[in-house]
Amino acid sequence: MDKQLGRMIRARAGSTKPVERFEVLSEVKKGDFIKRNSSGKVYVKGGYVRDWGTGDPRYSCTDADDMNIEVFWKPDMIVWVGFTY
Repeated sequence: MDKQLGRMIRARAGSTKPVERFEVLSEVKKGDFIKRNSSGKVYVKGGYVRDWGTGDPRYSCTDADDMNIEVFWKPDMIVWVGFTY
């Protein structure tokens, strides 16, 4: 996927605030906070699950507020990162 895809810088140049932007899930570090959109639920990116059963590997993402909620997203999903949580 194109690295320029979905890049949106919301902070001014030279600002000390984190830069909020969209990124492809496969480029986000394990343990980072992510959202599906700018106003959505906050998740923590987990490990890479190769044996999904369907032959389609995915990343495990856990809800930041409730560790019992876990979702599995495709590596090419666009997610929101760099926000303050």
